[in-house]
Amino acid sequence: MDDKILWIFLHTPRSGGTSLFKYIEKKLFPEETIRIDATKLSKKTAAEKKKIRFVTGHTTYFGIHKLIPGKIPRYITILRDPAEMLVSLYHSRMDEFQENRKQSFEKWYSLRKRNETTLLFDELFRSTNKKIVLFHIIKVKLRLILDKIDKTKTIHTFLKKLRKKQNSLSVEKEKFQNAKKLLDECWFICITEHLNDDSKFLFKGMGIKGKLKNSGVSKIPRKLFTLDKKTREKIYQENPLDVELYNYALKLNKAKKEKFS
Repeated sequence: MDDKILWIFLHTPRSGGTSLFKYIEKKLFPEETIRIDATKLSKKTAAEKKKIRFVTGHTTYFGIHKLIPGKIPRYITILRDPAEMLVSLYHSRMDEFQENRKQSFEKWYSLRKRNETTLLFDELFRSTNKKIVLFHIIKVKLRLILDKIDKTKTIHTFLKKLRKKQNSLSVEKEKFQNAKKLLDECWFICITEHLNDDSKFLFKGMGIKGKLKNSGVSKIPRKLFTLDKKTREKIYQENPLDVELYNYALKLNKAKKEKFS
């Protein structure tokens, strides 16, 4: 890997990102990687920052490269089919619920905001604003705390109801454009559905040898709900921006692979 390049992984939930970044970490020395979730970048010295080549974690954002000056930033991310992502996220969340408090997929989904990936990417793109960065970090940290103390998920469900309010159409369009701009800024975009193949292009560009085998999303037992055609179509209809963003990512993914080839 070129030590002048700083690789920054924007981690979307239930996308296979954990498999990807763990493989990359194995190919590097410990001092060359940093997970923002667990380590505060501000505590690193200038000499320590100079050694960093790969940044990951659920609290990474666009613009974080400014905290490690003197390197060329290359952002990478993964997108997954919106319906597949939501069902996977549902099973992941229910794994945290007590057995007698588990919600049906319909109940859980009714409490979710629509177009979640678009909202996330808009937030990550606007994170050049320090207030947005702080809000993003607090939100992630708060969820981790609530998961530990709210064993019955009563607070969890209450907060979901409070934040269910949707944005106006004009605001949603603006957020969607920001989400697209973030994808445009990415050096490479992997697609979960063909992550094994995509990782070959990514690793070649990063100067990493080897290939990702049997990758994908970490296995969460799917005992509670099976995605059917009717539910898939419902999710697509109710999350049109996420569907459009996913299709845009597919086009960028194809174009970049053709360019690399």
